[in-house]
Amino acid sequence: MNQQSDADMWRHIDSWGPAAEALGVEMIGPTEVDLGDGISVKVDVMFPQFGPKKGMLIVEDYGSLERHRHDLLAAGYGYSVFSPPPSGTYYSAEDLAEMLTDWTWNGKPQDQPKWIGTYSTRE
Repeated sequence: MNQQSDADMWRHIDSWGPAAEALGVEMIGPTEVDLGDGISVKVDVMFPQFGPKKGMLIVEDYGSLERHRHDLLAAGYGYSVFSPPPSGTYYSAEDLAEMLTDWTWNGKPQDQPKWIGTYSTRE
């Protein structure tokens, strides 16, 4: 299993923070998701307003959630696995918006950001 450092977890936050702020979306992390029965899963980032009803979770190491993936899905979370970019690299608001649009808005329809779908580069 890949052992992820705290610095790697914070690189996700550092690289997405400015874009999330520019888009006005909530981003939490690093954090732990409590699944009950004494089970918690450490995640790098959570976007609670996107994806399934409780939000999308981002981890670098699939092994960190593999044993609990079914519990996460049953509890109303989605997840995505990828490495943070190199230190000092930042995602653009357009890149983040496209990814969040793909995951879909899970909040109240009247609160959906107006930018949803406007950054898509797909043909």
